[in-house]
Amino acid sequence: MEQGFEIGLKNNKHGSYSRIRYLVVLMDLAFFICYAIHEREGAGLLILLLAAVGITEAASQKGFLKQRIASIVIYGLLAIAWAMINGWLTLLHLLLSFLDTISTSALHVSINNEGIIYPSFPEKKITWEELQNVVLKDGILTIDFKNDRLLQADVDADNTTTDEVVFNQYCREQLK
Repeated sequence: MEQGFEIGLKNNKHGSYSRIRYLVVLMDLAFFICYAIHEREGAGLLILLLAAVGITEAASQKGFLKQRIASIVIYGLLAIAWAMINGWLTLLHLLLSFLDTISTSALHVSINNEGIIYPSFPEKKITWEELQNVVLKDGILTIDFKNDRLLQADVDADNTTTDEVVFNQYCREQLK
């Protein structure tokens, strides 16, 4: 019988990523204001940037999915604004959008008979033969490798319904 577990992990760096996004928008806004003053054009660019700032503010107060959609829209608006001025900075903002989407994605560890799939970029596939111990206790998932490497992550209780006792027993059976 194939049994498996999905454990949601907390993204402890989500706040840092939001601040970086906000800083990029503010730097772009400052540049476009200077550009509009100096070149005496670019009112449309300012409207795009102000919309991006508004979306950034709204995203910080909404749920996870709305933040991801807002992030894509923000960097999309910035890419459009930069496309009117400089193509390379358009590519930079599209790259930032891609990286932001990856860094703020939901983190889930998948555990089954074949091993563990750990959410990194790219996903890390860990076989049971590489492991010495796997324990879920007090909201912390600990993955102990035979080569003395250790992975620990905070479990997101809202996205995890796994019973610790059942999970730990399952992992002990897999490690035999």
